Amino acid sequence: MRRSQEMPRREGVRSATSDDYWLALRRVHGAAPRTCRLLLGRFGSAERIFKAAEEEIIAARVGRNVARAFASFGDFAPLERELCELPRLGARLVRWTDAEYPSNLRQIADPTPYLIARGLIEPGETSCVAVVGARAASEAGLRMAERLGFELAARGFVVVSGLAREIDGAAHRGALDARGTHDRGAGMRD
Repeated sequence: MRRSQEMPRREGVRSATSDDYWLALRRVHGAAPRTCRLLLGRFGSAERIFKAAEEEIIAARVGRNVARAFASFGDFAPLERELCELPRLGARLVRWTDAEYPSNLRQIADPTPYLIARGLIEPGETSCVAVVGARAASEAGLRMAERLGFELAARGFVVVSGLAREIDGAAHRGALDARGTHDRGAGMRD
C-alpha cells in the first residue's frame, strides 16, 4: 500500500509541492547523494520517492533505516518557508534533472541532488574553488576563510561551497568584499 493511501490528509495542512520534495531529499536522515540519485532513477521524481511505501524503497536497494526515514518523512512546512525565501534572496532551486545543473558537477561520484543558485551558471566553468570547513569554526578559522575567499575572488576564481554557515559563509563574505566572482553552489556566478 502506498503511503499516500495510508495517511489521511489533515484539515488545514497544505500538501507538499514538487520543490518541497526536492529539498526533503537531503533532509532525510541517512540519505546520501548517491542514495538520492539511485531513488530518483528508480522512482522518476522526488515526489514519487516520498509517496512510495517503505518496502518499495527497500526494493530499490536502500537500507531499511533510510527507507523508513523516507517513508515516514512529513516535515515539509520548514521546507516551504525556505523555498518562499529564495525569490527574496534572488535565488532559485536547480535540480539534478534540470538542464541548468552544471555538467561538470554531474560527473563527480556523489553530486548533490540540487543546488540553491544565485546568478548565472556558466557552462563548463573551470576556475572554481570550493571552500568547505567546520560548522563550529574558531574566530581565527573564520578570519582565514574570509581572507581566502577575498583573495580567490580578487584573482578571478568562483568561490563555491555547500552553504554551511561558518567557514563557507565567511569565504562567501570575503568573495563579496572583493567584488569578484561570487558563487552559491558549483559553477555559478553573480
